[in-house]
Formats: sequence, C-alpha cells, structure tokens
Amino acid sequence: VAAAPSDAEKTLQRTVQGHINKLTMSNFDSVASAIASLYRSHPRHYVTEAVANAITASITKQANLLDSFILNFSALVAALVHLVGVDFAAVILEKCVPILDQNKALAK
Repeated sequence: VAAAPSDAEKTLQRTVQGHINKLTMSNFDSVASAIASLYRSHPRHYVTEAVANAITASITKQANLLDSFILNFSALVAALVHLVGVDFAAVILEKCVPILDQNKALAK
C-alpha cells in the first residue's frame, strides 16, 4: 500500500506539471533546465516519479496527439536521460509498457 504523498511531494508534482504544460519547442531548453534543476533540490526518486507521471498522463489523456507534442515529450525524455541518467528512461518505460499492453488488449 502506497503512502499518501506529502505536501512537499504534492508541491513538486504541481511544479513539474506546470513545466510540462509549458513545454513547446520554443521554450524547450528552459523547461528541460528547470526540470533538471529540480533534481538538485529534491530527492531523485520523487522528481523522477513526478516527471514520469506527468509525461505519461499528458500523453494518455488525449486521444489524438499532434506529432509536435509527441516530439516535444520524446525530446524531453532524451534530454533528461542525458542530464540525469538512464534510470529516468527505465522509469518511463516501466510506466509506458503497461499502458501500451492495456491499449493493445482493448484493441483486440
């Protein structure tokens, strides 16, 4: 049973979601830098979870994503892998695979 998020974790989640909501190619560098800087001021696990949850939620809540959104999210994942490490990609994959499996099962 997972514990309820603390106030600090909720604040971090809102901060991350705010950065994700602003993600465009024109401000990509500032968003990626802002998210990477969160790793210096918060526990690594919490930031990784917050970013991975925000990205997967943003992708899965819309039925028809524009290619530009997918490219922005993909570029952000690649940038964060470069800036904070490959474990970030592992968490993203860990969250995406069950979603893809679920969608595949629904399509049958």
